[in-house]
Amino acid sequence: MRRILVALCSCAGLNKEGADRIRQALEGRFPGVVVHPPLPLCQTPSLLAQAIREKGADGVVVGACAEAEHHLAFEREAQRARLAPLALLIVDMEGWTMPTPKAQVACARAGVILAGAVARLQAGREPTPNAVRLRLAPLSTPLTRRALFRLPPVRLQEVAVVESELCAAQRGCRLCVQVCPYQALETADDTLMVLRERCEGCGLCVPACPTGAIDLSATSLPALRAQVDALLTFPEAHLPHRAIAFTCPCRPLPPGNALPPSVLPVAVPCLGLLTLDIPLRAVGMGATGIALPEPSSCPHQSAQVVRERVQLLGNLLEALGIGRERLAVLPADAQAQKDALRRLANLPPSAPLDAVPAGDLPTLLLALSRRAGVSVRMGHPASPLGIVEVSGACTLCGSCATVCPPSALLLHQGDREATLSFHSHRCTACGMCAPACPEGAIALWRGVDTACLAQGMRVVARTPQALCRSCGRPFMPLALVKKVQTVLAQQGIPNLEAFTTLCPDCRGFPTAR
Repeated sequence: MRRILVALCSCAGLNKEGADRIRQALEGRFPGVVVHPPLPLCQTPSLLAQAIREKGADGVVVGACAEAEHHLAFEREAQRARLAPLALLIVDMEGWTMPTPKAQVACARAGVILAGAVARLQAGREPTPNAVRLRLAPLSTPLTRRALFRLPPVRLQEVAVVESELCAAQRGCRLCVQVCPYQALETADDTLMVLRERCEGCGLCVPACPTGAIDLSATSLPALRAQVDALLTFPEAHLPHRAIAFTCPCRPLPPGNALPPSVLPVAVPCLGLLTLDIPLRAVGMGATGIALPEPSSCPHQSAQVVRERVQLLGNLLEALGIGRERLAVLPADAQAQKDALRRLANLPPSAPLDAVPAGDLPTLLLALSRRAGVSVRMGHPASPLGIVEVSGACTLCGSCATVCPPSALLLHQGDREATLSFHSHRCTACGMCAPACPEGAIALWRGVDTACLAQGMRVVARTPQALCRSCGRPFMPLALVKKVQTVLAQQGIPNLEAFTTLCPDCRGFPTAR
């Protein structure tokens, strides 16, 4: 179990009573978490390294008064204390905990935000040396001639990591390579590699992977889900209703004291990282709504991708009876953002599901559709789910099952029958199956169909097995035998009957068993 230190800056606006209240709540909810009394961290950053050593922490959440201004100093102190890379999470508390007419509400909001940060840190992947790279920090002041003789400030940049045992590159999958805007992914000998010096940690490759083989470490999808869960379930009577606002570096939210107390932030490196299940899961847990910045422009070139996902999310909320009004797309204007978030905060909470599936979009969609008593079928280019349709031209050669990265298509060779099955929960609409079919028998429909999801796995093609006339063993699907007969006859191949009625062993071509 990780030992996580929560260090609060005394300038963040929390008084002793409020800090004690947060300490009791966090230490009571999260085993292994220790909350240090407020320290003047912005004035004396070295106190952070001292606190890390004193508590023996291997993970740290800093409630800072100004995240951007002191981030580099806190990173240096964490490194001095030999904290692992990415084990430091800095939360900008300025504006979120400053005194308000309802000081208890402000303190409650601070506690919930810190709880989300702790949950995110606990659920993040254990970082490896390949999970980060060094990069120059942006200059906050003009560069002087004297500064040229000093080492420039550097920051740790999170980069994508690949679990090679899950990667489908050997099957020909290149989906992550195709979506990376920085050409930071490439394959060599069917092995996927991350070029760390190019990776910007945007995470666009993560939703594109059909097998879940690629992710970030500190900002992994499980970590984001854990943060959202904690923000919505952390017990706090002063915040009975809560909304989730996702934010990215290029589109930050207004200061916390300008927002309704029930609006809680979740920072991501790029909105293109978000998978559809995360905001849907929040609504399924009872959030009053979800806010996302308008994807007008993005340095990671994800604006179009995000725009399509937001459109699909709104369509699903409407179709599932939850209501499109629970999705706020925040414009660039600060005042318009505040107005949209106030409207979202004033909505009644959505009805929570009895049990919310963890990280499983098909099961989540089924639960939401059953609660609403509706069946949803909608096609959309941004859908992460798909339906494979197989025509009668299928010969059950198995080419589609061989290339399918998530094994949504499965070929079974029985003694009497060969079947091709499709598992709707596994299909990610990657599209690799259709071009692999030599008969053109496969069509992929990209969209959400809850009736098909309810069926789970079903047989989409079947044919009897051809039996060897000599030994009686099954050796090939009968539909494939007929196809082979036609092709060989067209080419004038001799001994046609031996190829199509005898197994390889009996016709003199032994096969491994």
